[in-house]
Amino acid sequence: MLETRGTVEMGSFSHSVYGKVTRHYYSEALKYIKETPFEADNSEELNLKESSDIIRNFLDTNKLKHWKIKVIEDSVVDIQVTKRENILVKKGATFQKNRLEALLVHEIGTHVFRFENGKRQPLRILERGTAGYLRTEEGLAIWNQNQLGLPLGEKQVKPAYLIVAIYMAEKMGFRDLFHYLQSTFNLDNELAWNLCIKSKRGLEDPEENAAFTKDMVYFTGLRDIERFVEKRAVNNLYIGKICIDDLKYMEHIKDLKEPRYVL
Repeated sequence: MLETRGTVEMGSFSHSVYGKVTRHYYSEALKYIKETPFEADNSEELNLKESSDIIRNFLDTNKLKHWKIKVIEDSVVDIQVTKRENILVKKGATFQKNRLEALLVHEIGTHVFRFENGKRQPLRILERGTAGYLRTEEGLAIWNQNQLGLPLGEKQVKPAYLIVAIYMAEKMGFRDLFHYLQSTFNLDNELAWNLCIKSKRGLEDPEENAAFTKDMVYFTGLRDIERFVEKRAVNNLYIGKICIDDLKYMEHIKDLKEPRYVL
């Protein structure tokens, strides 16, 4: 996939790595958007210092004092975690309080917790991630933030918007996709632009009918988690960075440890 960056062929390899948005998931996303009410996030705005203090407190409370918070200048996102035990925060970033609460359970309560639990296991692959783990992990992260029940604005339906954007990106170019998203869902310029960038990135000519499908994992993963929790406890997924389908193999691993970090 990386070797074909810039070409339409990248889209086909993206299907192999992350999957293809089917008509079924496109319809599911449209239904989700229609049936999911959301309220604007009017919570208190926090500056970088205030936000960093809350992140530090969350880490310390969960016995993750060895994780470091680093402020970086060049970043496309406000906050991200690395496998080198760093929480990277963009310089100058501000956060609505509700959004920061959601990011804590998404980035730390899901990604960091599963990484830390995987480090304790006898197989290193549970630290790095088994095949397809990302779909389960991002779905769990979205599920966790939804459990907070906080007004998060359009963030609450963004995974579904991404499905629609990716599906339509394989049928139209960047310009038409932008106008389609704006007119169909009454999106502001920034969100519509962001969705187009995410679904068309990697293409030299964004007017090609092709898409980068990675961001479909948020919505498809969420649907997986919703079905999973109907029958099993979500804590089972905190053993390490695994996908749901790999759980059946865990009973065969000698000296497998119970997860230490769970929400």
